Amino acid sequence: MIDYTVTFAAQNAHLIEVRLTIAAPDPQGQQLMMPRWLPGSYTLREFAKHVVNIDAFDRQQQPILLHKINSYTWQCAPTSGPITICYHIYAWDRSVRGAHVDDQHAFFDGACVFMQVVGQSLHPCNVYLKPPKPNWAVATTLAPIDIDAQGAGQYRAPNYLRLIDHPVEIGQFEKVEFLVKGIVHQIVISGHAECDVNRLAEDVRKICTTHIEFFGEAPFNQYLFLLSAVGQGYGGLEHQDCTALMCPRLYLPVSGQAPEQKSYQTLLGLFSHEYFHAWNVKAIKPAEFCPFDLTQPQYTDKLWLFEGITSYYDDLALVRSGLISTKNYFAILSEHLSRFFSLPGRQQQTLIESSYDTWIKFYLPDSGSPNYSISYYLKGALVALSLDLWLRQQSHGNHSLDEVMQQLWTEHGQLQLGVTNGDIEQALLKVGGAAILPFLQQMLTTTEDWSFAQLLQTVGLTLSVGPIPLHKELLHAANETEQFSRLAWKLSAASGGLLVNQIYRHGAAEQAGMAPGDLLIAINGLKVDEKNYLNIMQKIPLGQEISLQFFREERLVQRTVRLTEYATGAATITVDPKASLEQVRHREQWLNNG
Repeated sequence: MIDYTVTFAAQNAHLIEVRLTIAAPDPQGQQLMMPRWLPGSYTLREFAKHVVNIDAFDRQQQPILLHKINSYTWQCAPTSGPITICYHIYAWDRSVRGAHVDDQHAFFDGACVFMQVVGQSLHPCNVYLKPPKPNWAVATTLAPIDIDAQGAGQYRAPNYLRLIDHPVEIGQFEKVEFLVKGIVHQIVISGHAECDVNRLAEDVRKICTTHIEFFGEAPFNQYLFLLSAVGQGYGGLEHQDCTALMCPRLYLPVSGQAPEQKSYQTLLGLFSHEYFHAWNVKAIKPAEFCPFDLTQPQYTDKLWLFEGITSYYDDLALVRSGLISTKNYFAILSEHLSRFFSLPGRQQQTLIESSYDTWIKFYLPDSGSPNYSISYYLKGALVALSLDLWLRQQSHGNHSLDEVMQQLWTEHGQLQLGVTNGDIEQALLKVGGAAILPFLQQMLTTTEDWSFAQLLQTVGLTLSVGPIPLHKELLHAANETEQFSRLAWKLSAASGGLLVNQIYRHGAAEQAGMAPGDLLIAINGLKVDEKNYLNIMQKIPLGQEISLQFFREERLVQRTVRLTEYATGAATITVDPKASLEQVRHREQWLNNG
């Protein structure tokens, strides 16, 4: 048995103390390892960097020699009998995949805190959680063994990988509970946020019901949403029977709020996305991830399926569960297409390459990322939409992508069998026939665009693509997905002017020789800032030559450029009033679980 005792004696120093007791260590010298990455977030995060000190003791509490053999592994000197490892984790990572401790709460993902006992990863693990304050409670889906009313005490996991699949929240939080198909679901909200918790619970209940009915059953017997409300921050990370979520407090619903406020829709989409992952990623998973190896990158070319398809169904579930209108759903699809069309990187990187490069690019973006890469979330979701509409049109409404996912669940997810490319092709062949495979390969292995307009027309929708509105040039921290127009750049407010964040390929700003990091101070000799930028630009007609004054590394530079319309633009999806009865029927089936 392996025992972990977690305490928080140094909250003000943001430290987590862990005492790891190994009953039967390797007599040749036990090795200990911190994961280099964690499932669901595919980049090396090197959690060992947060270990600030570590000591080892024998059964008589005498020190044992302990030294590092690489950046993430420690070696104990040979010994007999139980040993105890004491170490501290610096916990100041305010994300869903980190560890964070202050005087208000403690949160951690297991991969950040629990060292792996090399050679004993299949052994059962006990965890003893000791909150620092008597009025703090524990929220986790770790199996309780002996706990008090606040959740303090002993928990157990059957092995190491299961141990790190249960994040923990400790503190004073708000909790609401509901049932879906007889399964207890809980939402825990930390962060002192004003929130209509009953409304949130009812809306999330509808999402959960939609997903369980989609697959026919749930792969868990309980489910916990750990939601952290913050000033700024957004994200989620899936686990087997829970998820860690983070959102700005302003995203939470309040009494009397408009039912389709965009920020709240975004939050519901996050709940939907991570919950769908309980089937697609946690159960239906790439064969390359069976089993996980947390010491090195594990490459797969299928993240378009596991993240992209999940990104398709997360928003689709909102309309299918009645939480948003079809009009709002079409607006969401329009935004996705607008982002896609305005990214030059879609013509540089294939979806397969994007999946491999996640380890070096997706989680480590730079100013050139939009020009040279494409997200497997974004393009993968559009591939899923296209496959779904293609299958419905080719089968006259008798088949869909829903069947493909349900088949993968039955044949792989339920049996915990990893999915290969051949398995995916076979599932598609059963539903769509051989003609679907060349279409899929085009989307996965080339940078060619395909006809979204033609596919949308099969369900009676019209797609138009026009120039991106001028106001979208400004980049605000609250909405980093805003795109660009005209000069093809992204700007943000800065002291003394506007900071150039990104320059897009083949646009006017690139032609002028501007670069990320430049501080724009004037246009045509007029001082520019966030307040007057739009007013200045709106008065300049297309085709006119303009002068740009800016600082680059404290050197004043002036460049001239002709103002042109950027080639790509904003997508808008509308209902075709002339749609045939068959097209309307296909649309209703698509949006209503048909």
